[in-house]
Amino acid sequence: MIPSRISQEEIKTIIRNITAEKKSTGKSLAAVMMEIQTQWNDIAGETLAVHTYPYRIQSKDLYVRCDHSIFAQQIHLYHQKIITALKIRMDAPVEKIKTTVGIIYWKNRDMGRKESDNISPNQKMADNEPQISREIQKKNDIIDEILKNIEKPGESNAQKGL
Repeated sequence: MIPSRISQEEIKTIIRNITAEKKSTGKSLAAVMMEIQTQWNDIAGETLAVHTYPYRIQSKDLYVRCDHSIFAQQIHLYHQKIITALKIRMDAPVEKIKTTVGIIYWKNRDMGRKESDNISPNQKMADNEPQISREIQKKNDIIDEILKNIEKPGESNAQKGL
């Protein structure tokens, strides 16, 4: 059942965005981001990867958190090498890298952090995988229901058997 609070135009926009995202990359940006995080050590190099963490892709920009401004500078120096590696390894839709400086909690085990802060995003994702799978399935079911109920041009409800 389609919630009455969402307009048909909003639904069409959501569907267009999902379709465009999957057509451009063959997979969702979340999946691409997870792949980048998994391979970051090989992409950025071991030394740089220890002090940096890619955390978001938005509008073809890859956002990377660095634990010191020196490593942010290193990312900027090697940005073209990193972008090339991303395109070769996984055809990632990244054209620019933006950095922020801050604490990378899960990498700093010895700095008095809570144990839960030391769990990598991949471990957290694995722990939440069943719940995430259920949520994705719910969203897919809603989209399928919406697609079934969108009237095609020239097709009336009577022709659909409604």
